[in-house]
Amino acid sequence: MLTIGFIIIAMVVSITIAFYSNRGGSIENVLTTKSSSVYIEELFNPKDNWLAGETKQKELKFGNQGERSQVIRFRIETQWLNSDGELFKPITNTPVEIKWAEALAEEWSVFTDDDGWYYYENVLPVAGETAAIMEGVEFSTSLSNDRQVEDFTHTTYQIIVYMESLSVDSTITQAKWGKTFTEDEGLIWQD
Repeated sequence: MLTIGFIIIAMVVSITIAFYSNRGGSIENVLTTKSSSVYIEELFNPKDNWLAGETKQKELKFGNQGERSQVIRFRIETQWLNSDGELFKPITNTPVEIKWAEALAEEWSVFTDDDGWYYYENVLPVAGETAAIMEGVEFSTSLSNDRQVEDFTHTTYQIIVYMESLSVDSTITQAKWGKTFTEDEGLIWQD
């Protein structure tokens, strides 16, 4: 019986001795990344008098003032607003036509099933800019306030531009945009 008691005490002591604890200090890991900063540049005079049948200058391009190269895409939405700022739906089929620059067809890819996103076919380098993709806006002669087919007095036509950029990595673009690219004297975009 005494032997069994010593065995139990020895087991408790060895279990207690086997316990180990260590507390150390902390290490601070500081990670620094380069900034990405892309922008939309517009050359447009909103105070200009707009007349039916006239084309007004509205240039649009994109640039990179960050610290890393980017891949970019853009899309636009258009809408009419009445004098109260509410949506206005013209009965005229095409009262306004956007005049696209040749660079849009030459340097951008679009997928028909992609809600209108255009993908830049080049890497946008640091301090780089795209060519202008839009040259102007032409107002149809049907936008007359004299002939009352439809009255556009005190209405506003808005072109809303959305732009997104990501690091130059096809794995990231696949995860975020559902598109990937290969590089061969530019970017070749694909689903």
